[in-house]
Amino acid sequence: MTRRIVCACILFWGLTAHAQSPQQEPGTQLDILLQELDTLNESRTAQERQIQALKARLQAIEDEGAAREREGEAGLRARLDAVEAELRRQREAESRSRAGRPAGTRRIVLVPDFEFRIRGIGETNRWDLDGRRGDSDVFVQHRLRVGMTLGYGPNVAGVVVLQDAREWAEGRSATSDQQSLDLFEGYLRITDIGRTGVDVRAGRMRMAFGAGRQVSARQSNAVGQVFEGVRLTWSRPRVIAVDAFATLVRTGVAPVFQSGRGQDRYSVFSGIHLRVDSWAPLDAEAYALYLDDAFNEATEKIGTVGARLVARPVRGLTFEAEGAVQFGRVEVRDLGARRLDASHLAGMFFGRAAYRFQVPTSPTLAVNALYASGDADPFNNRNRAYRPGFNSRHNVFGVLDLFTWQGVWDIAPSFSITPVPELELTVATHLFSLSSDGGFVKAFGTEPAWRGDDRPAGLTYRHVVFPSGGPRFLGQEVDLLVTWHATDWLMLNFEYGFFVPQTRVTSAQVLSVGEVSDPGAGMTRDGWQRDGLFGESWAHRGYLEATVTF
Repeated sequence: MTRRIVCACILFWGLTAHAQSPQQEPGTQLDILLQELDTLNESRTAQERQIQALKARLQAIEDEGAAREREGEAGLRARLDAVEAELRRQREAESRSRAGRPAGTRRIVLVPDFEFRIRGIGETNRWDLDGRRGDSDVFVQHRLRVGMTLGYGPNVAGVVVLQDAREWAEGRSATSDQQSLDLFEGYLRITDIGRTGVDVRAGRMRMAFGAGRQVSARQSNAVGQVFEGVRLTWSRPRVIAVDAFATLVRTGVAPVFQSGRGQDRYSVFSGIHLRVDSWAPLDAEAYALYLDDAFNEATEKIGTVGARLVARPVRGLTFEAEGAVQFGRVEVRDLGARRLDASHLAGMFFGRAAYRFQVPTSPTLAVNALYASGDADPFNNRNRAYRPGFNSRHNVFGVLDLFTWQGVWDIAPSFSITPVPELELTVATHLFSLSSDGGFVKAFGTEPAWRGDDRPAGLTYRHVVFPSGGPRFLGQEVDLLVTWHATDWLMLNFEYGFFVPQTRVTSAQVLSVGEVSDPGAGMTRDGWQRDGLFGESWAHRGYLEATVTF
């Protein structure tokens, strides 16, 4: 009953209010509806524009991220690219002003280049893993590079870079500068010949292809790596680039290097490299390289063919794979240290999977797999051990650089984070194993002395030899790396790592070829000699480095 009374009151009040309110014309109501509809359409149009702007911004961010990843792979050429950009800018200015200049005049452009790096290094037990021997060392190195690019007209440039690289207190004299300041680079470059996209470089120059696992400038080592010869490049930006080169190099395979009178002991290194990056999610490379002993005494005719792929299927996820096969003929030694001309067939592989989380600190999880074939029986006329070439050296198989591309497996998971955009922290571990059942391995400082290394030449026949049988696991290395781009011109690096050996390492020894007495023949001859044994102590190495670049 009460509900009916309340409803009746509400109905009466509504009818009264309706009777008292002014009646609106139908046209007026239609205008109001049309105005509201226009307002809704304008709001919807504004929202669509905002959505399109957000989509465009998101695409720009993704493109920028992909571009940064590609730029990271070409970090070694950053300085050269800056010079090329300056020359292109000058070329455009030249074209704009050509009509107003007298015929035959050329504009000269000077682009300076400066780098100074100082590095403190501390290490212990790195060569023999024996804490009972006094092999701990702390030393300081510096490297100064001063260069100038002289551009003559829009297409011709000459590059000159002087370098002074030394270890403090290691000079023979503190009152002179003998043989320290040297010509690091000096070459002539002609670009876009006849507007064909062909570039030519001739002289003493750096070269780096791909990830630097076959040919690199070795930016991290004490003096770097240069090649003397001719290089041709044909390219279409963001489509394809083809490089062909022929150079003369010192490889360290000659027992004695000669200069002055007599034949100089150099090798010939040539090759072709193809890169295709027309599709943003995938970069592809293929290469064919050949190293010929030329005027060296030891046989070294090694062909290398390989390919590299970098895939980015989704944002933040990267896959990389590279594989190469070597073939040809090389010189080895039999059990009596006599020379043998052996057939050579070997291989290497690198794989990487990494994911960068899309948050401000960019945490990245990655795992690398590195493999280089070994030779369990190195004393016969068939060689199966991969021979490292002009590859990147430092921090490829860890901070301590105990191993290189021969006879080992390395499984290396890592984690990195950037707390602020200028600071990157990385923690990595390396699990090392033999890739063959014993044999010779280039490790613990026995790698060959390629031209540009900061170690003496002639160490080709110095190896670490592992007896056959037993487990293949060699040990574990843990590394911490900190990189801080303090300013546009100052970068600071800190690296520290330690290696924990396993029992398989303690059974190895270092062998080399030297002269031994032969009483029966009344003369000396080549023979194997033992240079050292290994202990079971941990090895440590730390870097503190500052680099100034203009």
